[in-house]
Amino acid sequence: MKLSIHPGVDAIVGIDTGGRIAFLNKRTEELFQSSKAELQGRPAEVLIPVRLRRAYTERSPINAADPWISYREAGIQFTGRRRDGTEFLAEISSDLLETKSGDVTLLCIRDSISRENLEAQLAQAEKMEALGQFAVGIAHDLNNLLSVILGYTEVILQHSQWKRSVQRNLEEVQKAAITAASLTRELLFFSRKTSLDFQLINLNEIVREMENLLQRLVGEHITMTFVEGPDLGFVKADESQTKQVIMNLVANARDAMPNGGRLVIETANVEIKDEASASSQQLSPGVYVSLKVTDTGRGMDEHTRSRIFKPFFTTKDKGTGFGLATVYAIVKQCGGKISVTSAPMRGTTFTIYMPRSMKGEKKKRDKEPVRSPYPKGK
Repeated sequence: MKLSIHPGVDAIVGIDTGGRIAFLNKRTEELFQSSKAELQGRPAEVLIPVRLRRAYTERSPINAADPWISYREAGIQFTGRRRDGTEFLAEISSDLLETKSGDVTLLCIRDSISRENLEAQLAQAEKMEALGQFAVGIAHDLNNLLSVILGYTEVILQHSQWKRSVQRNLEEVQKAAITAASLTRELLFFSRKTSLDFQLINLNEIVREMENLLQRLVGEHITMTFVEGPDLGFVKADESQTKQVIMNLVANARDAMPNGGRLVIETANVEIKDEASASSQQLSPGVYVSLKVTDTGRGMDEHTRSRIFKPFFTTKDKGTGFGLATVYAIVKQCGGKISVTSAPMRGTTFTIYMPRSMKGEKKKRDKEPVRSPYPKGK
């Protein structure tokens, strides 16, 4: 028989042929509330309540001639005794261990509470695994349907003959579909069912590509401005996830300005040369590309600001608490850093720093046309 042992949960005790405790693990000390010095070398019966010692002796001889349990057993109900005299129920399994010093009976003792907790944790893990698989399946199917909705909505909005009231309704449908699609991507990201495609991307190009979509997302009551950093470097990231980061930050800014305001998206090359500057921003010295999303919304106090990246934390009535947690996870996965500055009624700025890729500089140079060293006409 092979014992099934869970380190940290099971008390492990070795009993020599003289019926004394030869060795024990840390969990044994915790379970019996006695130190190693107090137990090692003592008769094994000290682990048993006095009132039950005779019964245990008759069932499994504890004497100088025989090991405490000289045969292999599993799942025996056991009553243990702590140093202060309190008792607890446990389950004990045993096996014979051959050593150079002689045979040792190896006891594996698991208190009933630990066993119940393990079984409950296992059952919960199985439920969560099944639920996760179910959620991923739904997320994939829903994502496909939303792609169709968004595609047709975009085509319809491109035709100018629709009345303005109809266009506004369609834009609301589009915004709702965008939000729903973002939620499905977050589900897939947290379940790790998405495949990542890291490539060299330019954040200016990404934001320009999304600009019309982002303007529709925030609505007409918010003025959105994009300030492009000149000669912006490349970063290595997954393009779809980068778009998700921008979408989530813009949606978060929109929700902070229900009565309207200004939203500024800004990119820039950043070089951190000295350790002092790097330490203040919790970065290493080097070259980065930054992405800032600033709003003039209601802002946050320090308590809220310290918790915004935690999953399930939300200040919105209908929020899921995954949006900013997803942003944080994606940025960290790319080797980047995200910080936030905010104050009540003074707006919020999210700043993302992503390592600038030197390979990207080569890619940019390769794209540039080769110029002749000679003046024209010669």
